[in-house]
Amino acid sequence: MPADKQKHADLEARALELVLECQRAVTNDESALLAFKSRSPQHAQALDRAQQFLQLSRQVTPPARTIWSSLSYAIELQWARWSETRLSLAAPVALAASMVVAIIMVLNINAPDETALAQQAISPAVLQDYDTGWRERRNVTLQDGSSVWLDWRTSLRTEIGPDSRTVFLDRGTAAFKVVSEPDRPFFVISGDVQTEVTGTEFLVSRQSDEQLEVAVLEGQVIVSATNQGQQPINKEQVVKIENGFIGKVESRPADEIGQWRDGMLVFNGRPLLDALSRIQPYTRYALDTRQIADHPGEVSGVFFIDQADEALFAILQTHRIEYAVKDGNRLRLQQASLSRP
Repeated sequence: MPADKQKHADLEARALELVLECQRAVTNDESALLAFKSRSPQHAQALDRAQQFLQLSRQVTPPARTIWSSLSYAIELQWARWSETRLSLAAPVALAASMVVAIIMVLNINAPDETALAQQAISPAVLQDYDTGWRERRNVTLQDGSSVWLDWRTSLRTEIGPDSRTVFLDRGTAAFKVVSEPDRPFFVISGDVQTEVTGTEFLVSRQSDEQLEVAVLEGQVIVSATNQGQQPINKEQVVKIENGFIGKVESRPADEIGQWRDGMLVFNGRPLLDALSRIQPYTRYALDTRQIADHPGEVSGVFFIDQADEALFAILQTHRIEYAVKDGNRLRLQQASLSRP
């Protein structure tokens, strides 16, 4: 072997040995590496190449092949170091000894990392998309066994991984019945609002880009918003989040929270504007309620979702609300004036 190639092989073999020794050491003392690197640009290059190889071999190759990839590289360097020499007996003996040392070092350095690498390789995240259209409700079972009810015109994405379970609610309303796994929390993210739970039954309704509602049927969830801290929500409690701010936590009976899954909306003394916002997604109309924002009325009753248009006009008539039709399907609501004979 030419002298320059022999010198290059020696440098790389020594660099690999130093890196392996340093990673095996309990103290993680890198002084030997720094001293080797500072000797010349060639020493620094050889050290960088050895470090990059060992790092990439663990990230790219499966655990079972990581050992043999590193071992093959070590043997290749050792062979380049001692082959083509004039020593007929010393070279094979030295090569055999160095191969044994390389095997021991490579096996020792890879063993602690194999469990974590195996978990990453065996448990990739499962990604799914779910959507419903107009007048469509759907019940799906996620990869972890949790179930989700999707209301009309709802769109969500799921990412079930080995460490966490995440649902992205892009539109509509979804009710969740989560399988309890304390070590793998369940998150529902909608806009800038995050709902966290380990095992419970709750729903999230994205009423607009700025407004969200979270309600709990069983257990507890933790709601986090961008402009506020965290807020726990317990059984039969509801909270609205608007423009990143968490509103007042209110109590609400379970039948009001989850009855939509059976095709009904139940109101028991619900403020008028709340009732209108809840029924509006099932109608053909967009409601402009700015002129009745301070209306004190309340709504009670059971309304069928499939007859939402009729229910809407019945509520407006009961509370003496007039409307003007704009742009085909937009209703501008206002309080009717009292007329006297």
